[in-house]
Amino acid sequence: MSANAPLAAKLDNQPGKKWMHIQQHRCDKDTGKIVVWGNVYVDSKYRDIADEISTYDGFICDLIEERHGVTISDIHQELIPLIIPDEIAEEMGLPKGALGLEMIRRYRNSAQKAIEVSINIFSADRTNYQFTLKRTRKVSDA
Repeated sequence: MSANAPLAAKLDNQPGKKWMHIQQHRCDKDTGKIVVWGNVYVDSKYRDIADEISTYDGFICDLIEERHGVTISDIHQELIPLIIPDEIAEEMGLPKGALGLEMIRRYRNSAQKAIEVSINIFSADRTNYQFTLKRTRKVSDA
């Protein structure tokens, strides 16, 4: 697929660039409700991995690294509050105007070019996102 201007901005790239698009929604194992509305975009030069993704036991970025010898040097994560678009809310079984969180992860190589980007929408009522930040300098326990 070719990225239009709004999508290209999220992918941190230029409009018209070719990407392989993968939909990956995550569902609650008990209720079956969609918990995460997910879309993954992989630089089209790595499209040869497409047939392996569903059976690969790991992350897509790891598969790209293994097959192509590239290294993901960093993952840039962005969290954006949003009103979930009506068509997505309906698919997720949510009311119109439901609040959510969009998480964009850009998996970048050493040249800081995104080779994979995931764009996930989490509903506010089905999500609790927590993380711990670790300090890298030595700290005293005193």
